[in-house]
Formats: sequence, structure tokens, C-alpha cells
Amino acid sequence: MIRIRRGLVLEIVARRPGICEVLVDVEGRQERAVCYEDLTGPVQPGDEVALNTTAVHKKLGTGGVHFVIANHSITATDAPEPGHIMKMRYAPCQVKVLAVEEEASPHAQVMRDCTSLSGTPVLIGGLHSMLGPAAAALHVLDPSLRVVYLMTDGGALPLAFSRLVHQLKEKGFVQATVTCGHAFGGDFEAINIYSGLLAAKVAAQADVIIAVMGPGVVGTGSTFGFTGLEQGQIVNAVHTLGGLPVAIPRISF
Repeated sequence: MIRIRRGLVLEIVARRPGICEVLVDVEGRQERAVCYEDLTGPVQPGDEVALNTTAVHKKLGTGGVHFVIANHSITATDAPEPGHIMKMRYAPCQVKVLAVEEEASPHAQVMRDCTSLSGTPVLIGGLHSMLGPAAAALHVLDPSLRVVYLMTDGGALPLAFSRLVHQLKEKGFVQATVTCGHAFGGDFEAINIYSGLLAAKVAAQADVIIAVMGPGVVGTGSTFGFTGLEQGQIVNAVHTLGGLPVAIPRISF
């Protein structure tokens, strides 16, 4: 079950689009926490918040931080944004997005008409950290390329958690982002890997797509208990849609 504790926001440590990193007083200690302000509303010093402290309590590495579940110091607000597709469905923190496939989307018609990647190259990695070198290499090869990052739901679900994506967009190495499956927070939202790939091509106007999960990966030491196996499934999806799949190898010695 979720380990929930009350905390007091002491300081704003960092803030970038969609996410705020804060210092909180929780259980008599000063510790860092992450707040997705698009979900909970803004936070400021002095706010009392509810924290999911499970990962820190379990001493996890990846994902081992506190997360703000709710801000008790702000008044109730509605969700005025368009869209009715839910991600993290049927969970307490399910979030509403405007998906490119739905009728209200300005991209609905072009998404209905598009059924092929038409040879668009797709670089496919098994770890989020592969995104940086891939985007940098493309930029060196041809700075005029429009590179779109497609984030799957194999790792972190909120795109805002990635400092790397923020830096790559600031540097101009990545021009747009698409989040698919239950991942959310991209410039474009898609329901699955197939529509996510097509959205990267026709909605985000990609010359090249990089498809990699968000930060974090699960490995168990068993043959198939590893989230990086999705790399093979994405290769198959790109091939099915008529794209050019390019697998980024993970090699260690």
C-alpha cells in the first residue's frame, strides 16, 4: 500500500515546466520531494502537503524520492483543459489529457488519414539515458533535422520528471515530444505506441523519431522481467507501420 505522510514545504529547490522540486519537513527530517504542479496545483513555502514516501522508505534508487500527492493549503480547483482521455486510468491520481486521436483534437483528421510512417527513421533505445547521445549525434549529423522524442510508459510516466528532455529542448536538440500509453506531459498525447509513432510523424512533423522510455527501468535478473524488452516491441511496431527501425544497442563489458 502507499505510505502517506504529511509534510511542510520549506523551500523551492528548482522549478521547470510541469514540475517543482521542493525541500520538505517530513517526520522530523528535511528531505526533497517532487511536485507535479499540473496535477496538484502550485506549491510554495509554508504549504502543507500529502506525500507518497514509499520509495524513500524502501530505500529505492531510481524513483527514490518523495512525491506530493495533494496540497492541503490551496482551495479546490476545476480542470478546465480540453480532452477526456484519462492516463493512469482508475488510479487515485488519474490525469485527463487531450489525445491526438480524439475528435476535439486539432490533429484528429490527419491522424485518421495517416496509416504509415513512410520510411521515417526511428531510433529505438532501451534506457532513457540513450536519448541524450542519440539526439546529440543527430544534431551533429544534420542540425536542420526536426527530432521528435516519443516517450513510452516503460519507465517514469510524467515526462516532466526528465531533466534530460528539458535540457535537450532548451539546446534545440529535440524539437517536440510525444507521450504514449500512460506516459503523459508531452507536447502531444497519444493512446498507444502505434498512434504515438504516427503522431510524431504527422502531428509533430518529425524528420527523425527517437523512441525511448522515460527515466527509470525495472530489472529482476529473470529472463523476461525487464522493462527494456519493450525495445523489441517498438522495433516491430515501426516495421509494421512502414518506418525504418534503428535499434540502439546496450553493450557493456
